[in-house]
Amino acid sequence: MKGRSRYGSSTKTVDEQQEFAWRGFAARANGRSQVNVREFIQRNYSAYEGDHSFLQGSTQRTLDIWRKLQPLLAEEREKEVLDVSQIPSGIISHEPGYIDKEREIIVGLQTEAPLKRAIMLSAAGAWLRRASSLTAMRPDERVGEIFTSIGKTHNDGVSMPTRPKSGKPGPRT
Repeated sequence: MKGRSRYGSSTKTVDEQQEFAWRGFAARANGRSQVNVREFIQRNYSAYEGDHSFLQGSTQRTLDIWRKLQPLLAEEREKEVLDVSQIPSGIISHEPGYIDKEREIIVGLQTEAPLKRAIMLSAAGAWLRRASSLTAMRPDERVGEIFTSIGKTHNDGVSMPTRPKSGKPGPRT
């Protein structure tokens, strides 16, 4: 199969692209047909034995953003929870969040505001009860419904295809 390669301007076969992608890595015992993270790390890891001299200090922009965040961090330490989003978290669930939009280079807070906590499916119920006990925030009733009757965890999604109607895991095929 030939086509424009994302690895350069020339056209390469899929095999050539694979060879290019794997350059510099130790060969795998089982070829490239299986994923074995432990083996990959053991074959390709080399310890860094230098010192910290290559590290750079914080830029003035970073220091300024950090300074803006300090009062919020102090308030959160005092209250334990500043705010909780009522939007069930997902990869595109929240608008972009910023500490200082004009100065930030890397953006994308977990929610639309600094230190505003997202609710995750797997721990939502207990976390919301805890947050509610610490703040005046009361969860939206719809959130509980989403997490108990609509939402699915990763494990739910993985086991659903093999689970019989009884609800108990079935045999893997």
